[in-house]
Amino acid sequence: MGASIHSNGPPAALPHNVSSFLAEAFGVDVPCITRAWTAQRELIWECRTQRSSLLDETALRNGRYLPFFLQYGVRHRTVFYPLYPPTRVCLDPKCALDVRGSQALSARELTRINTNEGTLFTTNFGALPCYVYSAACPGCHTRYYPSFYVHRHSSEHIYYHGTPHIVNISMHYYIEASLCERFSNAMVCSWTSATNLARIYNLDVPDASVRIQAPWSYQLQINTEQVWDAFFVHGLLLDCSSRNTILILDVSVPQDQRLHFALETRNRHMVGPGQKYWNHACNLCCAEHKSPDGTPAALQASAVDGISIGRPCCSVHDCKEALSSQRDRFCYTHADMRDICVIVDCDNHIEPGHQTCSKADHRQLEVVGIIERTAMFQLKKRLEHLNVTQPETAIMQDLSSSDDLPNTQEGCEGKSDEGNAKPHAQFGCHHTHNEQLCVTSCGIIQGWATFYGSESPNGVWLFLHALFPTAKSVPGVIFHDNNCHVKKLINNLQDSHFDRCALPVDVFHMKSKHKESDEFCGRWCNPAHFPDLMVNDKWCFNSSAAEMTNAWFGGFQGIVREMRVDWYEFFLDEMIQ
Repeated sequence: MGASIHSNGPPAALPHNVSSFLAEAFGVDVPCITRAWTAQRELIWECRTQRSSLLDETALRNGRYLPFFLQYGVRHRTVFYPLYPPTRVCLDPKCALDVRGSQALSARELTRINTNEGTLFTTNFGALPCYVYSAACPGCHTRYYPSFYVHRHSSEHIYYHGTPHIVNISMHYYIEASLCERFSNAMVCSWTSATNLARIYNLDVPDASVRIQAPWSYQLQINTEQVWDAFFVHGLLLDCSSRNTILILDVSVPQDQRLHFALETRNRHMVGPGQKYWNHACNLCCAEHKSPDGTPAALQASAVDGISIGRPCCSVHDCKEALSSQRDRFCYTHADMRDICVIVDCDNHIEPGHQTCSKADHRQLEVVGIIERTAMFQLKKRLEHLNVTQPETAIMQDLSSSDDLPNTQEGCEGKSDEGNAKPHAQFGCHHTHNEQLCVTSCGIIQGWATFYGSESPNGVWLFLHALFPTAKSVPGVIFHDNNCHVKKLINNLQDSHFDRCALPVDVFHMKSKHKESDEFCGRWCNPAHFPDLMVNDKWCFNSSAAEMTNAWFGGFQGIVREMRVDWYEFFLDEMIQ
């Protein structure tokens, strides 16, 4: 497996492909390279093993010699960055050999070396052609690759323990872990989409395919799907490393389903108190105060608020079952609802070839819906929203007036037998209502949850119960813009879980959204009634921390709005961490 297999000294002769590459790169013949290696191999090997200053490692790191490998190396099967397994022996202790005369066991040396072409996406040099080496154990026949190993007759890729320097993202494609970190940082700091990350990466470095002097089997530019694969696989490896487990992926299923089980497992771990900084405390979110018995104690403050980002979900209100496809309107349990008219509150069955029943006004809404989903209609609406003067304004106005179709037929002004309510349709799938975040007053996200149907007090109560599962884990103060209704619910349920927690409305909403005449709200949820929240007539805590955090959190809407649930939850958890 390359030079690394010669652990006891330099090889007597260089492989023919390496000699040919060096000869062409230096403009000499192969015998000259052979003589030079014979004369200098001990010195070269000593420099290599001792990391002597004579070896210009900086030149390797900054890519000084990369053009030589691209121009001359590929056609001689010699690349700048070959990939080898991280072990030369079988890792299975049951496969060890008995050593004669010793009580110890010796691990089996790997043999049957295979070489395959691949592409490596590097941080500094762009996409590079690489050769991927693998070797098998002669005993158990497990084959070891640069990022994982595969047991005989198995379809599972078992990744090595810890976080590798190189990550396999799909068949024949690898990526540096540092580049995965760069992608994640760009998403966190500037809401950069995977599509734009791929474009930027491909523009940043010259296309290696035009620099190599030989054909290559695999593309040397990254695409959107590979950016996402890199993000998810690297994130899963980091998570497994932090939990002291290993990542196992079944490659017998399609690529888009390969990560499903691992993502779901990780997402379950994050529910409730699963966030990395769930128990965060600092001087900005904690203040010293005196407990009822007079002893000093710490008062921690958090804030809860929701933001509407949304992902596709079942069209049945508050149904939490995942969709089989993002194009579905209903989950598997409610699949029979697909045969019901799309008009809200209509229970009639649809007519063949239509999405509505036979009612004329319902059919008209279907016609209007088809028109509104056409590209021309959407582009015209965009132009109207711009509200700018253009030379074609008069023409566009004429087109708008002639093509305008009302959602319902106009009738007389009198009230009809069916009432004045106009029917409306739901042609596509529903989206979740909001994401509810609990944030410390210093801005650290302690946890979040998806609310499917509404931002109800009951939902907030359940969310806080799951996030703070014991009474002692509940912060001393939790701000929320609708705490008066949450407090009423807690009182009605006689829930003692929050007895040690003050539930005031945040300062902004208390002043602008809550009536002074509301006696219950004024008594239980007015922040001014809690003296520990103020010092020298100034608020101790930032009660708007959740809303401020939501301003950043909402920036991911364009990235995640059409994601399936396992991707959606994993991605947002990674952004929070």
